[in-house]
Amino acid sequence: MDEFNIDYLYHMTHKDNLNNILQNGLESHNVARERHMIKVDIADNVVNDRKKRKELIYNRSLHDYVPLYFNPKNPMLYKRKKLQDDIVILSIDKNILKQKNVFFTDRNIVFKSTKIFKNLNDLYELEWKYINNEYWTEYEDRKRFKYAEVLVFPKTLTSTIKKIFSNNEQTK
Repeated sequence: MDEFNIDYLYHMTHKDNLNNILQNGLESHNVARERHMIKVDIADNVVNDRKKRKELIYNRSLHDYVPLYFNPKNPMLYKRKKLQDDIVILSIDKNILKQKNVFFTDRNIVFKSTKIFKNLNDLYELEWKYINNEYWTEYEDRKRFKYAEVLVFPKTLTSTIKKIFSNNEQTK
């Protein structure tokens, strides 16, 4: 994983959700909703509607997984730029990729052309030039690769959270 500059995997959430996460771990969308654990939802509703379908590897709803990104500086974070002061980024242990019931994608799972992988050797198939680049505007047609993600079933334990970032002292 070092070869691809994977130090951590990342999850972004609203700061008001942090207490529940630190007590329970990161739960899937379905579980977090069912247990009323999401105080402030920053998800993109259009994308969330597309995640109601099932994935093709384990035949589970996409909302049964915890979504993590390879790069925290991605278009989703930019879409929520008005909420930047309220967003926290959780750095998750990269070794979660080695667990069962985990797969990763070459872009956001909702795109029709998304490729899904579960073998770590398939990390070579991802577009790391675009995933690791700080900016995507110079590669507009490649922006979708910045959304490459890891999907973890059914949750990530609190012990996998290694760091928490915010962009301001007040949130920190």
